[in-house]
Amino acid sequence: MSNQTPVTRRYYPRLSSVVTKDDIPDILGFIKDGVTNLLDTIYYKDLQYRIKWRFGILLQKIEELTLYVISQNKEIEKLKATIKE
Repeated sequence: MSNQTPVTRRYYPRLSSVVTKDDIPDILGFIKDGVTNLLDTIYYKDLQYRIKWRFGILLQKIEELTLYVISQNKEIEKLKATIKE
C-alpha cells in the first residue's frame, strides 16, 4: 500500500450556474453566446448575497464573491478581484 495521502478534489461551481443565458437581456443577444461561454470558464467560491424588496422592486446585492479560473492543465488560479462589502 502507498503511504501517500489521497488528493481531495475541490468543487467550485461555474458562474454560469448563477447567471444563466436567460438572465442576459435580449438586447445583448448578439453577444449572448460569447458571454455564456465566458461564464462557463469562471468558477466562484464564497458567494454571499442579500435579497430585499424596496418599493415593490427586488434588489440583489453581492456581499462577497471570490472568482477562480481553472487552466487547461487543471491548476486553479484566483482572479485578482474579490468583492466584499
